[in-house]
Amino acid sequence: MKLSICIIGGGAGGLAALKVLKESEEYERGLWDITVYEARDDIGGIWYVFSNSTTTPLTPLYDSLTTNLPHPLMAFQSHHFPPETPLFPRASVVLEYLKSYASTFDLYPHIRLKTAVRNVRWVKETSKFEVELSDGLTRSFDKVIVANGHYSLPYFPPTPGLDKWLSAGKAMHSAWYRRASDHGRTVLVAGGGPSGRDITLEMKNRCTILIHSIPGSPSKDLDSVVKLRPAVTAFSDDGTVTFEDGSTYPNVDFAILGTGYQFSFPFLSSLLDDSLPPAPSEGKLLPDHLHNTRYSIYPLHHHIFPLLSSHLADTHDAPFPFGSLAFVGLSVRVIILPIEECQTRFISRVFRDPTSITPKAAYRDIQDRYRELSERGISMHKDYMKNWHRNMSGTETEQFAYRDQLLRFAYPDHMDDFPYKVEPWAPWANNDTLSLRAKWEHLEKTGEDKEWLKGVGYGDDPISEWVELMKKLAQSTTELDLKPPPSSETL
Repeated sequence: MKLSICIIGGGAGGLAALKVLKESEEYERGLWDITVYEARDDIGGIWYVFSNSTTTPLTPLYDSLTTNLPHPLMAFQSHHFPPETPLFPRASVVLEYLKSYASTFDLYPHIRLKTAVRNVRWVKETSKFEVELSDGLTRSFDKVIVANGHYSLPYFPPTPGLDKWLSAGKAMHSAWYRRASDHGRTVLVAGGGPSGRDITLEMKNRCTILIHSIPGSPSKDLDSVVKLRPAVTAFSDDGTVTFEDGSTYPNVDFAILGTGYQFSFPFLSSLLDDSLPPAPSEGKLLPDHLHNTRYSIYPLHHHIFPLLSSHLADTHDAPFPFGSLAFVGLSVRVIILPIEECQTRFISRVFRDPTSITPKAAYRDIQDRYRELSERGISMHKDYMKNWHRNMSGTETEQFAYRDQLLRFAYPDHMDDFPYKVEPWAPWANNDTLSLRAKWEHLEKTGEDKEWLKGVGYGDDPISEWVELMKKLAQSTTELDLKPPPSSETL
């Protein structure tokens, strides 16, 4: 009898899940039936750019956005970007890359576009998930993989006065930002993430004063335009903004909020509580229900499989069986595309052999994660939830160890010689990303980037060619050192 698998979302995570499961021996033998449901009219998820809207944008990408990572690092390990692709490509290039991924691995026949998942519930009588679709149909599945992303619901902090600013049109979330435009003499940009940094660089040329608010930063004037300030604690009706160090700034005309996004899974309302779980007591880490804490889905084994107290007790009254519901792509501050493939390789083994992981073994992982966070100074219950899926600052090797950990499980017969291991160059390229991006932007401004790209990626080992380009770029200590590397055509 076929195992039916539902994948929710046709973005990068959903495509990775479909591609990996299609590679399985079970699929090749006709034992697995896989369907992807995508609400929009094309694949690509966040990279499928949608024009600005008065409603929440379906994708939060601004016009000038380029990737934060060099594409050899961010790409799926099983599929490279085309030769001569700019090192930090624009969103449209990433979208074409994802479409190439789907075409190369023949994914389209399994994808149902313009079909949103409205509700997922477990039916004990049939031992299947009942999936209600936007076309009015309901289908039953043995397994469900949730891969709808987490950049669709903007987060607005509960800062006093912010609601009035939003209602008056004096503030907006960066999800609505598309390009620099006039918003008055004094503009505030809140948030120290990539979007906050990029918007600050663009907007500083369109206003007299640009206040960049980053939590924990000192109050400091970076130049005649950009003023660095800590987190905002209040927005006043007269335009005054108050910061966490007690300082204020008057007559602020407009605020752009790069304050992140909330996890949102409305189709899991019967399986997921939108709240913080109870704080652990007497060593009990597992709640009775799965929780969307806004920052994380808790508790998940390896950030993938829900593990509840009823799973551990094996009382047969769990809301769904352990190993039947999986999440892909929830990790934060990581190189997400290769992680999504690794996560699905982990999932594939569990679907193939449900005995390969037990609730007791999974519980040890939950305990280990708590211990890791405690050792890094986390003590408040809410902070555990905020950091559960996060690659912690200062521990850049964590995400690479996580990838290899997933693959060791996925390929138990390979010992340490398993496929898709983290490449030796990946950690240093990740650590040097900010410098690489700044230097690459300089090359693009001077027009020298095309000479650097000429012929790169056409050889028998394209990744090695890209690594050599990145090494040359990393070794450039000043703008004067930015000379093009030897063309790969001559190697």
